Parts: sequence; C-alpha cells; structure tokens
Amino acid sequence: MTLELRATAFDHPDAQRLVAAVQQVSVERYGGRDATRTDPAEFAVPHGLFLAGYAEGAPDAAG
Repeated sequence: MTLELRATAFDHPDAQRLVAAVQQVSVERYGGRDATRTDPAEFAVPHGLFLAGYAEGAPDAAG
C-alpha cells in the first residue's frame, strides 16, 4: 500500500471528513466534541498547512 500526503485546504471535503472523524473519536473517548475554536487561516500557507493522507489500495472511507 502506498500513502500519499497532499496539502489540502481546510474547507476541502476530504479535510472536513477527517476533522469530523477526529471529532467522533473525541465523542467516543471523552463523551463530547472538542470545543476548541479552529480558525481555518491557521491551516493556510505560509503560516500553516493541512495534510490529508491518501492510501492507494485502501478502501474508500468516504463511501
């Protein structure tokens, strides 16, 4: 299996699916969503970066 990391805008659908998945883990482990405010600008170049990983040959998690 090959993993490719891609710089992705924070508002990209793949990034939002990843953020939602992390929130779900927070709910399962701690009983609620992480209430930390997130400014999308924190993930914008040149001062930030959001990476999404794409695994070739892995099942599509979005489906």
